[in-house]
Amino acid sequence: MRILLFSDLESQYTENFIKQALLPYGWEIVLISLFIPDENKLETFKTKFADSAIEYDTLFDKKPVRNVGKIKKVHTLLKNCRSIKKRARYLYDRYKPDVVSLQFISLYKLVFAKHIYKKCRVICSFWGSDILRGNKFLKKYIYPKYLKKTDV
Repeated sequence: MRILLFSDLESQYTENFIKQALLPYGWEIVLISLFIPDENKLETFKTKFADSAIEYDTLFDKKPVRNVGKIKKVHTLLKNCRSIKKRARYLYDRYKPDVVSLQFISLYKLVFAKHIYKKCRVICSFWGSDILRGNKFLKKYIYPKYLKKTDV
């Protein structure tokens, strides 16, 4: 079974989840990170999992933009959402996952999942901080819509 794990490469949770929940079963893991991480963090990750067959890819081929105003964020989000559709199809066709696991829910990941729902099983993991961080629009309209479509 091939699992496409959509999570942050730099997160300690991701590392523990891979070690304790996925590797013992011998599943093929493809880790998709939202943006390109720092080189030293990527090398550290690759050294920790050198013996296991974990592939790595990113949704966006650029570094994240930090500390920008709301209008810039909205513009960037809309521009990126258009390219996510193409990237989602590319990543699905390249890796052919049986399951897609979305960790630490964000709007980008939900847009990504929208384009692969019918092709494979989708697991959404909501954590307390995901729900607390979201604004009213996300909590009321977006999250419930995607939760209805997920398999688990």
